[in-house]
Amino acid sequence: MPLKLPNMRFTRLLSKLSILTKDRMDLLTYLLVAVFTIILSNELVRRYYAFDYVAAYDFGVFEQSLWTTVNYGFVNGQILWNTCNFGHLHIHFDPILFFLLPIYALLQSPITLFVLEAFFIGLGALPIYWLARDEWDDRTISFLLAVTYLLYGPLLGIAWGFYPDTMIPTFLLFSFYYFKKSRCGLYFFLVVWE
Repeated sequence: MPLKLPNMRFTRLLSKLSILTKDRMDLLTYLLVAVFTIILSNELVRRYYAFDYVAAYDFGVFEQSLWTTVNYGFVNGQILWNTCNFGHLHIHFDPILFFLLPIYALLQSPITLFVLEAFFIGLGALPIYWLARDEWDDRTISFLLAVTYLLYGPLLGIAWGFYPDTMIPTFLLFSFYYFKKSRCGLYFFLVVWE
């Protein structure tokens, strides 16, 4: 059932977007996610190198926890060890860090964490697009919902500091998408990492 929108400039924009074919709208959404990831990654790295990083303490805790685990394994019998909290798992339960550990092991740099954070935030637009596309069979509205997700202020606000919590919406959205598709294995796999 198509959505009915009021007649104004917004509907003219929608009509121009609806000219695109289904395949092109899918491609446009994937391109949007890629461009968003590149722009956000660039901004996070720029701020890091400019010492304009407001959450340096928290970022240092996460970066050191991953670095010590990759390079030393268990330190004093603890994994994800850092000098502030000693064992990160004593203070926080962040299973997403174990998901990031193999990727971080390949490229041990603070920049890796920023790029991963931007990638996972951008990736959250895909299940929103897919869910809306399947529900309404209107790719234009689905695309606009994906854009709305990527421009959502609180989500971008938390991205200025590296926190594993910024990745939770993406895992939650993908788990909901796979739940709706009755793919229980992927659903439970993603729920565990949240």
